[in-house]
Amino acid sequence: MRHRVRARAVETSASGILVQSEEAVAVGTIVHLQTANFIAMGKASVRHCTQKGLMYRIGLYVPDRLVRSL
Repeated sequence: MRHRVRARAVETSASGILVQSEEAVAVGTIVHLQTANFIAMGKASVRHCTQKGLMYRIGLYVPDRLVRSL
């Protein structure tokens, strides 16, 4: 089952990306990352998802170097 979630990158590190979204994503989910123009950037796995106010902060582990270089 596919589900599209809009998220905005908040912070990047050597091994991941922290994104913010209006929707929660389950820990362990493999996600496909795309730019706003639908250009595929690679895959990541959800390491944590924490609600902050009305938004969710989602930590993504990104093994692909191309994505980490954002």
